[in-house]
Order: sequence, then structure tokens, then C-alpha cells
Amino acid sequence: MARRDVSPGYHAVRWDHEQTKKLLHRSSHAHRPDFLRLYNDTTVCATGTTRIIEGLYKVQVANPDGLDQASAVARCLITYDVVDASYTSADFTKDFNENFAHAPYKLKDPP
Repeated sequence: MARRDVSPGYHAVRWDHEQTKKLLHRSSHAHRPDFLRLYNDTTVCATGTTRIIEGLYKVQVANPDGLDQASAVARCLITYDVVDASYTSADFTKDFNENFAHAPYKLKDPP
């Protein structure tokens, strides 16, 4: 996918509309012309507006401190008492790389 400048300091990935249309035609909605028309209308409306803004908004809300993913997960696990306060992003990365085989929690444990 090609990148294009949106404004200084920001980049956006150019969406491959033709490839997406091909995938949509293979979906269960392919027989519905209204579905493809809705997709096209939504794409035209979102391009240059919500497609850019929505992603930035989600990042700001989900991770206002700008933590890397491992740090954010470690903080969450500590906050919800899944692990003790000494658990670090390095611990999470190690657990992740080992498929959580030796993690101090099980992935399917209820919260």
C-alpha cells in the first residue's frame, strides 16, 4: 500500500478501493447491490475526514499516555489485580514470546 502525505508530520495509508471491492464481491453480501452502494458512499464520505480522525481519536482515548503496547498491557494487568505491581512490560513481552506458557495468569481466566 502506498503512503501519502496528509499534513506535515502525518501520513496515511492509501486505501485500495478496488481490492476491497473484489473482496466484498466474494462476501455473502455480494448479491446485494445496495450493500456495495452503501460501501461506496461511506468510503467517499469518510475519505479525508473520519477515516483519518477516527484512528487518532481511538488512540487518544485508549492510550492517552502514549504507552507502547507492552507497557499499556502491563499497566492494565496491574490495575485489575491480575498481576502484582512488580510486573513490567519486559515481563509481558517475555510471556508473550513464550505463548504465555509460564505467565502468572492464564489467558482464559475470567477478569
